[in-house]
Amino acid sequence: MTLARRRFLAALGAALLPREVWAELAPPPPGPAVAKGSPSAKRFIGVYMPHGRARELFLPREGFRIDYEDAALAAFDDPQRFGRSFREDLLVIDGLDLAAGFLTGTVGHDAPRVLLTGAGANGKNASIDQFLAVEQRLAAETPLQSLVLGVGNDERGSASSISYGRGGIPLPKLIHPADTFDSLFGAPLVGSPEALAARRQRGQSVLDFLSSDLEKLRRMAPAAEREKLEQHATALRDIERRLLQPKSLCTAPPRVTRDQFRAFRAFGGGERFFDSITDLQVDLLVRGFACDLTRFATLMLADLSRTALDPTLPNDIHQD
Repeated sequence: MTLARRRFLAALGAALLPREVWAELAPPPPGPAVAKGSPSAKRFIGVYMPHGRARELFLPREGFRIDYEDAALAAFDDPQRFGRSFREDLLVIDGLDLAAGFLTGTVGHDAPRVLLTGAGANGKNASIDQFLAVEQRLAAETPLQSLVLGVGNDERGSASSISYGRGGIPLPKLIHPADTFDSLFGAPLVGSPEALAARRQRGQSVLDFLSSDLEKLRRMAPAAEREKLEQHATALRDIERRLLQPKSLCTAPPRVTRDQFRAFRAFGGGERFFDSITDLQVDLLVRGFACDLTRFATLMLADLSRTALDPTLPNDIHQD
């Protein structure tokens, strides 16, 4: 992403900035000169790991070394695996805080609420991924405005969500790779031309009905509920764009089915599959970006503090 260093630093500190400043930091909506998939297209991925990583393993060492043992950033300096090192592309920032959360008591396990919104539990800000994708219309060219993924937990709330729509509404997460596959590749790329045409025709008529129904509800709803209705409308517009853009030069990966992970929830037997699920979610996200099906995504990883994945560790490891 080509962005001035000063602007990039400020954008990363958006959790500490008021909404009006975000508007100045965000690039303008793309004009006709920005071709789909062009190098100037902006992309954003936010990844959250509950309980974080040990700070000493995340920071570069003297000489900006990131290839030491257990370094969290080592994968960015592995030319043998990836063809080149991405070390020079990194900008590591330390010392950011969650001041907006302190003001409202949105701390501890509720702190994820603050990370990308710059607001506590009662805030109305969209998270920065949704602000850029939806409000700044930077996702206008892609079939899917954004992808909100998770592992193990699809609950919505301060402790379970990092992506928020307009009005501070927590967005649903896809936690089974089969759902991620269908969201990215189901409608645009899978099936015969005849089946796709029939699906589009069927889906379009349903959307017309739902959009009309939603508009009637919006006129009757109290102001406090209109933000939720706007989220439903945004989701419908996403589906509509996918139906209207069925053609793609991108090849879909092998289909992921629900049978591959019958257990996939935390505390529901899914823990033993978390490594495989995480890898598959990341692989699908990368393919979705490469196919330019979406340019904005978040991934909330599983909380491993009480999963008993290692029998030699105590049941509660999140303080250690």
